[in-house]
Amino acid sequence: MKKIYSVLFLVILFSTKTIAQSNCSSPFPFVSGSTNTYVIPNSGPLTDMSNDYGCFPGTGSSAQDVTWIYLGICSSGNILIYISSAGPPIDLDFVAWGPLTAPTNCGLSASDVVDCSFSTATTETVTIPTALVGQYYKIMVSNFSGTPSGSFTLTQTGGTGDACISTLYACPGIVPTQQICQVTTNPTLNQNIIIWEKDTNYTASYIIQKETTTMGVYATIATVMNNDTSAYIDSVSNPMIPIRM
Repeated sequence: MKKIYSVLFLVILFSTKTIAQSNCSSPFPFVSGSTNTYVIPNSGPLTDMSNDYGCFPGTGSSAQDVTWIYLGICSSGNILIYISSAGPPIDLDFVAWGPLTAPTNCGLSASDVVDCSFSTATTETVTIPTALVGQYYKIMVSNFSGTPSGSFTLTQTGGTGDACISTLYACPGIVPTQQICQVTTNPTLNQNIIIWEKDTNYTASYIIQKETTTMGVYATIATVMNNDTSAYIDSVSNPMIPIRM
């Protein structure tokens, strides 16, 4: 009878865009073709007065609990983006700037503003006009309603343009840049260990999955928060137990 020793196959699913803070120089990404969900931060009134905030009264001081988002243009054309709360309707406002040379551009002027709304509406539509491949645009969303928690979504609803996570901007925290460093065993504990490279900017949690007895089918065995140690010990698996075939 041939003995095959079990080997731990683990994958990490990265939970992105759920961490609560962003700023002008470290915006979250927007991707066309999907519903982009962002947590509303409890950050209080806007304090960064280095940009022109368009239609916002008080040169931006009326904005609060703001979220910064960037678009990397992959296909040229207009882009229409629908903003709405992910739960009960709340009053969200926005200002959009562009075109920019990088998503980290700040010190934005009035001439950079391409769209802005400070209305009582519970939904908004951002219009990005004649965007070109290689350009960047930035959107700041403000939680005027002051709802202490919740989330909102951005979805492209029109236009021939397209936004994606551009390889020109190596944003630390987008899934492709994160790596599993090592999958090994602890000979003392006789348990499997997985170690990964931690991101501190965009990832909120890591979902650990292990292959089941069915090849290609994975089951979630743990969720590790970003502020915890970037390693997981699988106390259930025993790498020394043979599987009979």
